[in-house]
Amino acid sequence: MKRLVSIVVLVLALFVTPLASAATLVTAWGKPDVQHQVWIAQDKLPSYRGKVVLVFSHYLSQKFSGYNGPVLAFTVGHVSDLGPTFPAAKSVQNYPAIVIDPTASAYTFVYSLGYDYKWALRDTFYHELGHVTDIKVMTDAQRNHILHIWGRPGKVDTWWDGEDAWVNHQAFPDCELFAENYRVGAEGLSLNLAPYLRDDMLVWRTDNEQWKENQVVHVIDSAFHAKYHPPKHKKPSSHGVSSGEVS
Repeated sequence: MKRLVSIVVLVLALFVTPLASAATLVTAWGKPDVQHQVWIAQDKLPSYRGKVVLVFSHYLSQKFSGYNGPVLAFTVGHVSDLGPTFPAAKSVQNYPAIVIDPTASAYTFVYSLGYDYKWALRDTFYHELGHVTDIKVMTDAQRNHILHIWGRPGKVDTWWDGEDAWVNHQAFPDCELFAENYRVGAEGLSLNLAPYLRDDMLVWRTDNEQWKENQVVHVIDSAFHAKYHPPKHKKPSSHGVSSGEVS
């Protein structure tokens, strides 16, 4: 019986141990977040190969929201962006951070539609992980490619514009549409049946939008491949070539 328990514990540890090719979730104190690492294992898309701090905080979501109302979550490029009063280990200050408000009314809303509460939290996490991907992996050239797929006017230098309109539910900035596209791909959902999980908005996708989102997923895959598996250039052979020759 003791041996069986040991085997079960070993299998569980293997299941939640972060892969070298995927993100590693940690707490604000730099400790492994084993409880939520399973979300990374379930991600159908590649994820940033580095440590990401995951924080659940109603206070922070309201402090950084910029308007009165429930905010699901937000992402910062560095933990230090949360301010000097945020309690965190010095070792994690340069890690990207995802902050999720587990009390936001949106979860009650999606739960009423038949979603499991924990799965709704995971939906939001994948959206924010899309922002981490955008910040840490994507290039402007790849963002321009995505804008071309979407057929959206504007240039890549306006990619991050419109956040105020987004939180006030007036428009979809390019960076937010990208993060939502990542979420849908991470879930592995049927793209034309995947709702935007906003507290007052469900946007159902058309077949044309499904095609576009599939194309964006391909761009995301290629972005990860380019970043983590760059082509290896062979050094030219020195045999028969003098120091001044160019072949």
